[in-house]
Amino acid sequence: MSHDTFFISKHSGKYLLTALFVFFISVLLDCEILEFITGITSLVIIYIFRNPERELPKYEANVIVSPVDGVIDSIEELNGKTIIMIKVGCFDSSILRAPINGIVDSVYKYCGARLSRKNDLANCLNEQVEITYKDANKNELKVKHLLTQSFADLVCDSKSSIEISSGERCGVMVHGLTTITLATKLQSVIVVGSKVEAGITQISEF
Repeated sequence: MSHDTFFISKHSGKYLLTALFVFFISVLLDCEILEFITGITSLVIIYIFRNPERELPKYEANVIVSPVDGVIDSIEELNGKTIIMIKVGCFDSSILRAPINGIVDSVYKYCGARLSRKNDLANCLNEQVEITYKDANKNELKVKHLLTQSFADLVCDSKSSIEISSGERCGVMVHGLTTITLATKLQSVIVVGSKVEAGITQISEF
């Protein structure tokens, strides 16, 4: 798992360095317009990739927390399963976190496009990662992070068969949609439109 604890994620490197390089070139060339644009761009990148230290709540072992910062987009019950979708905006913290205590059962990463979520092909063509977690009682939880209209790559630091702690950092996604699938019909403790914080907001429990 990620031990990235600096105030800005290490995954911001190539984007921030590029913006800063152009900024310093524009300063040397005394190009005020470009200097202003790249300066603002650098600040925006720092904000998007901010990596806040959070005082994680001490929940019971069966509690499921949000793996991302964002807004609850939908909550559905389908074929005996509970499906929760969270919309992650450009200016939400991009840090992904583990939703439970347990192990990572499997990780599947798919490279692809970055279409708008409104496009019917986005769900099958866009860059995405699917992670299956299991807790000590073998309860299963699936999380899919789908990248949409983003300038940055989707990064997943999770590896199969490793132990994870709830709220632990495990990657980066700038703008996308996260789908949480609970293997059984469970009661969620949030409602559509709720703002959630990764590692902090309880969304359900086993």
